[in-house]
Amino acid sequence: MTNSAVSDYIEALTIEEELTGLALINAMIQSHLSQYCFSSCNVILKKELSLEKGQLFERVITKKQGGYCFEHNKIIYLALIELGFDVRPIIARVLLDGNTNNGRLHRLTLLNYQNEQYIIDVGFGSQSPTCVIKLTRSTDKVSSNKPQNGINYLIEPYDTTSFIITKVTTDKSQTLYLFDLGRYSEFDCDIGHFYSHQAPTAAFVNHLVVSKTAFNKIYLVRHLEYFEIDVCNNTESIVTITDAQDLYRLLTTTFSLPIKLNEAQLLFDHQRIKAKA
Repeated sequence: MTNSAVSDYIEALTIEEELTGLALINAMIQSHLSQYCFSSCNVILKKELSLEKGQLFERVITKKQGGYCFEHNKIIYLALIELGFDVRPIIARVLLDGNTNNGRLHRLTLLNYQNEQYIIDVGFGSQSPTCVIKLTRSTDKVSSNKPQNGINYLIEPYDTTSFIITKVTTDKSQTLYLFDLGRYSEFDCDIGHFYSHQAPTAAFVNHLVVSKTAFNKIYLVRHLEYFEIDVCNNTESIVTITDAQDLYRLLTTTFSLPIKLNEAQLLFDHQRIKAKA
């Protein structure tokens, strides 16, 4: 079942057959981001989130329930292995709040290809890069990577063994995460995954986040606000989500999530209570 699930996923990405190498991987990344939502809905709804391969692919790919980094990046990692690429998981410290002592709670993928190394990340929500990011090891050099949507992703050395990735647009920059090239196992990922969807203080236990990236546009629900971001034109619209019906409509239409109305009500009430806390 597992090999079939991986093959079905690769087929569902509908990649042009002639693509190979980095062009193939970039097409996979863009297709994945446009089809499979980043979502904390299942976490807030307290659903079982097994990382067992069969259950993972059924939940995120077949049923399109959405997920976060430990789900999305494991899926593309397994697909790249199936296609013969040299990849392994690494775990980063998220730096959105600037704290370099945050726990290692973000999974991404390290690719070795033609004597170069690249970062692949389809699990960072609305901030996810839409192409591979080339890694430069030199301590006096910054690696700049510009996906099709015009956003730069800079990799800079943090110390002799670690790197920081920063997202740069025309008017601002955002440091994303800190990582090193240590060897991490699936068990290491399981620990981070367990904390991320079970710990009372974990971000996704407390915050509703749903996003999708397609055709140079980012669609995002964060807490009880809905954003549409046009990356090429550098414009953004924001709408307040006023009730559960409004949230239900967004999740089932814009994001095509199989959410029930009563689940949307639970999500809405959860975020309203958190906002008052």
